[in-house]
Amino acid sequence: MDSNKSNYLKNINNYLVCGTGDKSIIIYDVNNNFNQIKQIKEHKDSVNSVAFSNDNKYLVCGTGDKSIIIYDVNNNFNQIKQIKDHKDFVLSVSFSNNNKYLVSGSNDQSIIIYDVNNNFNQIKQIKHHKSWVESVAFSNNNNYLVSGSNDQSIIIYDVNNNFNQIKQIENHTSWVYSVAFSNNNNYLVSGSGDNSIIIYDVNNNFNQIKQIKDHTDVVISVAFSNNNKYLVSGSNDQSIIIYDVENNFNQIKQIKDHTDVVISVAFSNDNKYLVSGSYDYSIIIYDVNNNFNQIKQIDNPDYICSLAFSNNNIDPMDF
Repeated sequence: MDSNKSNYLKNINNYLVCGTGDKSIIIYDVNNNFNQIKQIKEHKDSVNSVAFSNDNKYLVCGTGDKSIIIYDVNNNFNQIKQIKDHKDFVLSVSFSNNNKYLVSGSNDQSIIIYDVNNNFNQIKQIKHHKSWVESVAFSNNNNYLVSGSNDQSIIIYDVNNNFNQIKQIENHTSWVYSVAFSNNNNYLVSGSGDNSIIIYDVNNNFNQIKQIKDHTDVVISVAFSNNNKYLVSGSNDQSIIIYDVENNFNQIKQIKDHTDVVISVAFSNDNKYLVSGSYDYSIIIYDVNNNFNQIKQIDNPDYICSLAFSNNNIDPMDF
């Protein structure tokens, strides 16, 4: 990488965003010891899900007031648009890696896809689930969209074929709370109310590879590190567990720093940090390269619902 690109990457703003139960969004400066930059209180209910677009232009949140709000990251996080297409709580939001699509999942049993480059206008609403849609995610190669639901199923959609359904998976015996793809598009993972994590082989028709039952309560959140080395899970048992992806997803470490449900986990895009958010009102930051030791705890006035990092690995030649 030449010096101009290197300097560009060093100067990118690096954010951690948090959605809370007190109807607010809090933005932290990762490069400045995770100090708070801004708090936004424009919602009428809890902020259930937050996500950045891969080009760092947009922050989106989905809330209990049935709305989606999009913010302009480069304009002091000012609001761009509010969308109220869902008829119930918005539980999950996610951008496609190519920044073309935004998707939302809701208690109204539907997922809605929006055109990012056309003022976030609705493209399609899908109602294949029979209960709440708890989690939605795109594969990193933009080929697949996945949704996990309280109807105990996972549904995979073909992004390049009008988001038509490819496959429905019913391997869990309870609600599916969280779904995530590995960055190399090899794996799909799900976390469930049956206390288990299931890993699927994306390149083998999404067949199950392994089921893990290390948690003693509901698995609420799952996430892969950007370098595909680690998988992390957060649970109602108040713990997070880190797994070695390259070693058959064997457990590396279990951490019990929280005193209540761990509702959200996320890795920074540069693979330096792991964060967890809990109903104990705290966010905890861990050093990935130092045995996942705790770096900092941030206490908030209400419980944490969701966490997301901006992309600090962006290359200007990609956009």
